[in-house]
Amino acid sequence: MTLLGRIFAILNFFMALVFLGFAFSAMSLIKDPKTKRSWFEVAEDWRKHSENLGKDLQARDDKIKELEKDLNKTKDELKANIDALDKLLQQERAARAQADKRADDIENRFKENQVRLQQLTAELDQKQKELVLLNQRLTRTLAEVQEQIRLTEQERIRRVEQEQARKVLEERVKQLAEEVSRLHRELDKERTAALAAEPFKPGQFVARPPAADVSGRILKIGNNGLVEISLGSDQGLHRNHTLEVFRLEPNNPRYVGRVVILEVEPHRAVGQFINREHAKQARVGDIVASRIMLTP
Repeated sequence: MTLLGRIFAILNFFMALVFLGFAFSAMSLIKDPKTKRSWFEVAEDWRKHSENLGKDLQARDDKIKELEKDLNKTKDELKANIDALDKLLQQERAARAQADKRADDIENRFKENQVRLQQLTAELDQKQKELVLLNQRLTRTLAEVQEQIRLTEQERIRRVEQEQARKVLEERVKQLAEEVSRLHRELDKERTAALAAEPFKPGQFVARPPAADVSGRILKIGNNGLVEISLGSDQGLHRNHTLEVFRLEPNNPRYVGRVVILEVEPHRAVGQFINREHAKQARVGDIVASRIMLTP
């Protein structure tokens, strides 16, 4: 009940009391013509009725208070529900915003993927074209390789034939070299035999050096122009070979003379100066060689 209703109820209550007092005084003198009852009795009935009405009003006020409590409780629950709903609505809106954002992101990624797919498709087409070109180049290269293999095989066969011909030629050269060596040995034997058979004549000046260049030293000097030298048959020296004697001193290089070989051993030989006067100039350590050299 509103405040204004409560005020009217209180005013009605007081007016009822006033009226009851007035009626009580009047009822004691006057009776109701209809009921033939005294006004006091009528007023007493009205008083009881008013008390009943007051109790009803009080009960209604209590009921209204309870209803107000229930209403407030309902309002609180409703407010809580509204707050919860607002919170849920906000959460739903946030979730929907996130979902919209994710949807936008997905859409953007989808668009990007579409663009990337187009780029990859273009690249794939380009790669396929390049692959076709590479296949063509590979085909040409394989053909060139096969041709090169064929030429290489021909070259290998030619080299094998050349190698075989070279081996045959080397074998032939080897045979010829052995034949030449054999002829040289026979010639050396015949020459050695001829030199050994020919007697030495003092004063003979014909040079008969060994076939190969040899060089040694005077080891000993004896009488009658005889000298012992560090050369022998192992160096190709034979009887009647002639050797030149000289020294290569830094400040006094000098030619001494010529000796002829009389006796030969493997590592030693005995010779004699053709000119006995030259033997007087000889020294131990002088160089004996098949020819005069700038270095021993």
